[in-house]
Amino acid sequence: MKKILCLYAHPLPGRSIANRVVIDAIRGLPGLVVKDLYGLYPEFSIDVKAEKESLLAADIIFFQHPLYWYGMPPLLKLWMDNVLELGFAYGPGGDALHGKVFQLSLTLGGAENSYHPNGDNKFPIEAFFPAYEQTANLCGMIWEKPLRLFHAHNRSRDELEAHGEAVRLHLTRISNPEFHEEEET
Repeated sequence: MKKILCLYAHPLPGRSIANRVVIDAIRGLPGLVVKDLYGLYPEFSIDVKAEKESLLAADIIFFQHPLYWYGMPPLLKLWMDNVLELGFAYGPGGDALHGKVFQLSLTLGGAENSYHPNGDNKFPIEAFFPAYEQTANLCGMIWEKPLRLFHAHNRSRDELEAHGEAVRLHLTRISNPEFHEEEET
C-alpha cells in the first residue's frame, strides 16, 4: 500500500462545502496523511524541514484545492516556492521526489462549458495545468490526469458526495495496485 500525502489548500475553508466533502471522503484511507496548509500556516510561515520530511515519506502527493484565479491558492504557491528547492526536488542532487505520483484535484466555480473559447473563461480547463505538469516533470514525478469538479458551489449534496467517493476510489486505485473495484461493493 502506497502512502498518500494530501496537501489541502483553501484560503476560506469554511466557505467550501465541496472541498470539505472531498477531504472527509478520503479520510481514513490507509497510509493517508492530510495537511491543511492554511490551518497549519495561517501566518504563511512554512516549516520547510517538516514539509520535506512529509514528502519523503509519501509515494503519492495529492493536491486538493479550488482553482483560485486560474491557478493555485497563494499559500500553496509559497509552499512550492519554499519546499521544492533546488538540490531537493530538482537540479543536481534534487531527486527526492523522483517516481512519486503528482495528483491534482480541483474544485471550480465555473461550469465545464465556461472553460471554452466561447465561454466566460476563454480557455479549456487543460490550459491552466501546464505549470502543475511542468512542476511534476521537473521534479521527476509521475503526472496523473487532474480530477475536477466543475460548478462546485451549485452541486447538490448527493453530487458532492459522489465526487468525493470518486476521488477516494481513484486514490485507492493508485495507492494499491492490487485493489479491485468489486472489493468496494
